[in-house]
Amino acid sequence: MPPEQPDCQSSGLDIGINITSTSRYTLAILGRQGHIRFDDPGISPLHCSFELHKDNREEVMLQDRSLDNSTQVLGPTAMPFNPGQPHRRVLIDREINLQFGIGGAAHDLYQFQIRWHDQRNDNGVGNPSHALTIAHEPPTSVSCLPFARIRYSNREPLGSGAFGEVWKVANVDTGEHLALKRMRRSHNHFDEYSSLKREVDILSRVSHMLKALDCLANEGMIHRDVKPENILFTPLSSGDYLYQLADFGLANMAANAQTYAGTEPYMAPEVYSGSGQPQTVKMDIWSLFVTAAYAMNAAGYRRKPRRSLEQVLKAVGEAAMWPRLQMFQEMASENPDDRATAGDMLDKVFHGRGRTTS
Repeated sequence: MPPEQPDCQSSGLDIGINITSTSRYTLAILGRQGHIRFDDPGISPLHCSFELHKDNREEVMLQDRSLDNSTQVLGPTAMPFNPGQPHRRVLIDREINLQFGIGGAAHDLYQFQIRWHDQRNDNGVGNPSHALTIAHEPPTSVSCLPFARIRYSNREPLGSGAFGEVWKVANVDTGEHLALKRMRRSHNHFDEYSSLKREVDILSRVSHMLKALDCLANEGMIHRDVKPENILFTPLSSGDYLYQLADFGLANMAANAQTYAGTEPYMAPEVYSGSGQPQTVKMDIWSLFVTAAYAMNAAGYRRKPRRSLEQVLKAVGEAAMWPRLQMFQEMASENPDDRATAGDMLDKVFHGRGRTTS
């Protein structure tokens, strides 16, 4: 309890995977009928809970389940519940939302100070015999209001480039991990904005193509001719674009693909060299990386000689070290055994969104 209330009783609650729960994502529920119980009519049967984010399983959310919305974060680190969200939940970590209260008109009938253990454990696996028969919470198709300002908490730097830094952050309202680019100020704002917008458009294209190639890989198919001309786009009402992979004339099942196929500037080394190595879905990954390197002119890629395999490998290797493509450098490994799959890159860069393969 706060020091200004010396007559109030103070005690601690140990919350973590030591509490048995029917849901693998629920760490603890506070309430008259929760894991931690309060014999007080001012507290709802299930008043609030601590939840692991179901996708990244790293972030912890405080969720208000009370009947009267009487859970609230308090104190100088508070980033309160966003009224525009479909669920009353908010991120808690070592920097923000370190105090909260429950019950009462001022949400302070019981107050808590959050202290984090240094030791971290994997989340527990739910008991199959306790499987839920209904959704843990009402389904919704809306995660954020359109054009809403995103509140975030920093996690770690991912890289830096000519125009700024990229950070991994956690969305305070959803717990999702995001990549945030911080621009460096200069006098040439328009050129920086245009360059950033072009970069975002290309990364969006890469995301869509990785989803398409992962879907093909799930069916054991190779496209064999990924290049800029075979990536079509459709404008959407939101102002974004839907990118689609086209021209499957050279596509084949991986088990049957043997012929020399593709467009040389984008062709994987194992095909370009004619070494007779088995063709796999990873040849499409190389081609997609080269497509991105060409579109972004990574490290001056377009002006470099690429008439021989040695020249291609040198140009692609330099593009892979370019700051804004470093996150994709596993796609540019010369040896296909070391090259990432589409699913690998969806996991690494886009948090697994759109992955089909297991």
